[in-house]
Amino acid sequence: MFKIHPIPASNYLIIEHDKPQVTIQVYNAFGMGVINQTLLGNVLDVSMLPAGVYILKMENQTTKFIKQ
Repeated sequence: MFKIHPIPASNYLIIEHDKPQVTIQVYNAFGMGVINQTLLGNVLDVSMLPAGVYILKMENQTTKFIKQ
């Protein structure tokens, strides 16, 4: 299980998880993949994303977040 904050995010998203590394996928509202990377810490840079609603997938869990 993981938790994310802050919501809404502006430049960075903090992802609280208990693994040394995880694969993160982020999809925009149209289902298009916009981020696919291995996260070694707990900070995901979302500064390059335009404002909107996104779906974050980590392993077999998903959640939504808003980017300002």
